[in-house]
Amino acid sequence: MDAITDSGLTKRYGDIQALQGVDLTVSKGAVYGLLGPNGAGKSTLIKALVGSLRPSGGDVAVLGLNPLRQRAALRERIGYMPQGPALYQDLSARENVRFFGGAHNVPDLAGRAEEVLEFTDLRSRADDPVRTFSGGMQRRVSLACALVHQPESSNAARRTCSCGGTAGSRSGWSVDTPKIWRMPSTRMGSHGRSVRWRSEAIRSRPSYSGSSRRRNDEANADYSRSGGTAAAPGAPAAGTLRDSTPCDRVPAQTLLRHDAPNFSTARYAVPVAAFLVHFLSFLLCAIVLVQERTAGTLERMFINGFQRAEIIGGYLLGYLGLATLQAAVSLTEVVLLFGLDYGVGTLAVLFVVVWLLAVASVMLGIFISTFARSEGQVFPLIPLVTLPSVFLSGLLLDTALLPTWADWLGRLLPLRYANTVIQEIIRPGGTLGEVWPNLAVLLGYIAVLWALASRTLSEVE
Repeated sequence: MDAITDSGLTKRYGDIQALQGVDLTVSKGAVYGLLGPNGAGKSTLIKALVGSLRPSGGDVAVLGLNPLRQRAALRERIGYMPQGPALYQDLSARENVRFFGGAHNVPDLAGRAEEVLEFTDLRSRADDPVRTFSGGMQRRVSLACALVHQPESSNAARRTCSCGGTAGSRSGWSVDTPKIWRMPSTRMGSHGRSVRWRSEAIRSRPSYSGSSRRRNDEANADYSRSGGTAAAPGAPAAGTLRDSTPCDRVPAQTLLRHDAPNFSTARYAVPVAAFLVHFLSFLLCAIVLVQERTAGTLERMFINGFQRAEIIGGYLLGYLGLATLQAAVSLTEVVLLFGLDYGVGTLAVLFVVVWLLAVASVMLGIFISTFARSEGQVFPLIPLVTLPSVFLSGLLLDTALLPTWADWLGRLLPLRYANTVIQEIIRPGGTLGEVWPNLAVLLGYIAVLWALASRTLSEVE
C-alpha cells in the first residue's frame, strides 16, 4: 500500500484555481519534496493531505485513510510540521513538545519528549522560552513536536529554509536524496507601488464669542445658586479651554455629582464595572483566538488531534481564572471607591453575576473570532457588541422607554440579564428569589454560545 495517493485533486478559492488535477503517488518509506513558485499550491496540497482543507474535487488517501472522513484515525499516524513555527512563544521547547504530544496520549510522554529534544539537539535550551530562539531553532522545536508521537508519515509544509545547527546529526539521522515534483505556477503575485504622502498639521486657536461668555456666566450663576463654586464673571467656565492655556481643574462634584437629584452611585457603579469586565473578556478572548489562527497553532492543534470541545473548553478554563480576578478586582474597586455598604451575601451574589457575565463574554469572544481572519478584523466587530450592550441593556436607558424592536434586540444581550439581576440585588428589599429567571437565562446564553462556537470553529477550510 502506498503512503499517499492523489487522483484528480482540485481546489478553488473563488476564481483562483489553487490545485488543478493533481495526480500523485508516494510509496512508503520515500522522502518526497514539492518545489514550485509562490502560489503554486504546495501548502494547499499538504493541507489537503492532512485533512485541514476540503478539496473541491478529486480523491486523496493517506496511509489508506480518507483525510476528511477518517481524520481522527489518520492524525494518530501522521506528523505535521507547518510552514511557520506554529509554537507558543511564551512556553519552553520542552513544554511545547509535551503540549502537542499530549493530544496523542503518548506513553511515557516525558521520556519521549526528551528523546526528540535530544534528536533535534535542543536539550541544552529545552527550558528556555521559544521566543528567545532563532528562526532555525524554532523550526527544530516544530520538528520535535511533529515527531514526538512517532508517526508513520510526516508532512512538512514550509518553504526551503534552514533548521539551524546540526539537528539530528548526533543521532545518526540520514535520509536518501528526495524525489522532487515541481509544481506549475497557477498564479503569480502582482507588483504593487509604494505611495508616499504627508499631511500638514492643522493648528487653530479657540475663539470665544460674547454670547458664549454670557452663557458661561449664566451657567456659573446657576451652579453657584445650587451650592457649587462659580468662576469669575467673564471667565470661561471651569473645564473649558481658554486660548492655549491648560484647562482649569474641574471640581469633582461636576464629574460625579453625588448631590445631583435622581443620581444614585449604586445604580451605575456595579453595572458599569460589569460592563468593563464584559468588554475586556470578550475582546481579549477574540483577539487571542484570532492570533492562534494566524500563528498556525490553532490549525496545528486540530491536526494533532485536539477536538473542538477540548479547544473551547481549554480556552474557557484558562479565562475562568482571568474572569475570577476581573470580577473580584472590579467589585472591590467600586465598593472602596464609592463607599458602597453591601453585606457579604449581596457581594457574593454580585460576584457570581459578574463572573457568569465574564464566562458568557469569553464564549462570545470565541464565537466572534470565527468571523475574523486577523486581529484587525476583530475591531470592526466591537461596536456590534458594545454599543447595543450600552444602550439596550438598561445600563444607561430605562428599558421601558425603548422601542419594541430595540427591547427585543436587547433581550439577546447577556449584559441585559446581568444588569437586571444587579439592580434587583442592590435595591432595598431586593431578594434573590426574584432574579433566578434572569440567572437561568444567563446560564442558557453560555450554553447556546458554546454550541454556536463549537459549530463555527471549523477545523477544515
